[in-house]
Formats: sequence, C-alpha cells, structure tokens
Amino acid sequence: MLEYTPITDKTGYIILEQSLCVLHDISDKETVLIDSGYFTSEELIVFLKARGKKVPAVLCTHMHVDHMGNNGILQRVFGSKIYVAQKEKDITEERYKAARENPGKNMPFEWMDPDQYFYGDSGKYRITPVPKDAKSVKVGNAVFTIERLYGHSPEHLGFATPDGVLHIGDSMMTDVVLKRSKIPYELNVTAALETLEKLKHMDYPYFAASHMDVVEKSDIEKIAQENIDFHKDMLDEMERNLGEWIEETKFVDETIAGRGVHIKLTRNRGWLPSAIRSYMGHLVREGRIQSKRVEGKKYIKRSGKK
Repeated sequence: MLEYTPITDKTGYIILEQSLCVLHDISDKETVLIDSGYFTSEELIVFLKARGKKVPAVLCTHMHVDHMGNNGILQRVFGSKIYVAQKEKDITEERYKAARENPGKNMPFEWMDPDQYFYGDSGKYRITPVPKDAKSVKVGNAVFTIERLYGHSPEHLGFATPDGVLHIGDSMMTDVVLKRSKIPYELNVTAALETLEKLKHMDYPYFAASHMDVVEKSDIEKIAQENIDFHKDMLDEMERNLGEWIEETKFVDETIAGRGVHIKLTRNRGWLPSAIRSYMGHLVREGRIQSKRVEGKKYIKRSGKK
C-alpha cells in the first residue's frame, strides 16, 4: 500500500516511483491530485479506493512523462478531468503527431511508444486546457491558485491548494536532488533562473517539489538560492571550458562527459544534449559566448564577456 504523508488537515502527498504527487481532499469522498506520477500504478487505484476517494480532477504541472503516468487510468476509472496548460497541450500534440509520422524520430527515449512518452504510461486521455490568462482552477467548491513557474517546460505551472500547499513541480530541486544532480534539465535556463528568484519571495506555508520533498516557507529562500548558485556555477564552468571555435555537438558531448555522465548513455537520454544547449542559449543571450553556422554545422566560442 502506498504511504500517505499529511502536510495539513486536508492535504498530503504520496510518492510514485520518483515523483511526489499532492492530494487535496475537497470532500469526504473526493480528492484532487496535482501530478499523477511515473508509470501506471494499479496500487494508486487501490490506495484511492481504500481511502474512499474518487478523483474529479488531476492538475498537471507539466507534460513530462514522469508526472502524468496515471492520467489515463484515473480518467478511465473516475472520469477525472485532466488540466494542462494550453501551450503544454499544443506543443505535446505537435510533437506527438511528428513522432507518429516519422517513427524513430523526435523520441528521446527510443524504447518508448509515442503514446507512452507524450501522454504517460497509461495512454492518451482527454485534456482540459488551462488558458494562459487563467489565475485559478475550480474543482467543486475548491479553488486552486495558479502560479506560472516557467523554464523547465513550455508552460510549467504551479498549483496551490486552498490551504496553502504550492506544488512547484520541477521548477526547483530539493536538497536531496541538488546534491546528486549532474545535469538538470531546463528548457530555458533564463526563465528558470527568473522563476527561482520568484520562488524566493512567494508567501506560501509549504512548497511541494516533484523530486521529492516538501519545503517550508522558512527554507524556500535558501534552497531556491542554492539552485540559482548551482545553475550559475554550471554556466561559469561551461564558459571556462570553451575557448576558440568548436563544433557545438563536440562541445555538448565533452560537457556531458565532463559532468560524469557516460557519453553512450546519452543516446537513450536525449534530454541531456537539450539541457546543455539550454545553458548555452543563456550564455548566448548574456553575450558570454558567440555562435555561427558554417556549411550546415554550428560552432561556438567564448566571447570573454560576463
């Protein structure tokens, strides 16, 4: 049986594989999930039924495979509405269509079926999009506040329960993850740094992070700053390691290997090169590196500006 850890009287969390999922009870018979974990878990359905709870809605921080593994089964069993940011939905649908039309391409994890990678382990489901200007989602009489925590994915959202638990998804690494992280993934490092600065000053009693802890308000500024320092150290390291013009792909591979990740593993972990390129994108925006394209290949070099 899954272990439920209370945070407040009405809100708690469970751990599914590597993902923390928040549950907020909106009545004696209904609970709302924020994220649904990695891989289909029949244990989750057994757990919910043992608690006597149906799930009218799942609020998704973002559409990465380790956060939506049970969306499909929850919708089939309970008729759950699956709320996802409009841009996340649109981009996922575009990438899914491209992967279906070109088998073997656009798939960072080659062993996954496109349905599994883009919609979670339990398959496709109907999505209720969250409009870009929405400030909250109402489920029954409960209002969940939306915080825009961009950087990790196209339109990453945070959802706050009525009693003050903000699920921040993958917008920040907790201490346990930060200490063992080698190459964190950010779609846009510039936006991620802005989000971390924003988190430092948010006024919520509790911050639930996907991997894998709950941080109290008294600690959020310190941990968010440690994340900022981690990213900045990595940016500085990449800039130091970059000299004169080098092919971008070669530098990406050298950076991955230099961070202690075996280069061959990257062939089935396609997000790692993307993560490194996101850091390079930030350095380009700051004017710290330059890029050019020669005969179809991209080259980069340090510009010496910080």
